[in-house]
Amino acid sequence: MLVPTPICTACFDFTVDELQRERRTVVIAPIVIEEKMSGVFQISWACSRSVDCRDRYCRYNHSFKRRRNQEDEPVEPLASLGGG
Repeated sequence: MLVPTPICTACFDFTVDELQRERRTVVIAPIVIEEKMSGVFQISWACSRSVDCRDRYCRYNHSFKRRRNQEDEPVEPLASLGGG
């Protein structure tokens, strides 16, 4: 049985201005675990520093909402951390 658990790790792409990268310690944790059908689960993960980070291409960053198939357009800030 797999049990998703948070991990503490280094992030080398943390950025506050979308340009300069810094190393920060982060926690990557499951925020939503949803059973889609019997035995099939979807797990959404988030980074503990995603609210402060401006790395728009990070898969764990929920502070920005990327539009699918329109990566070159500006991103819209989200009001809160959501599933994803």
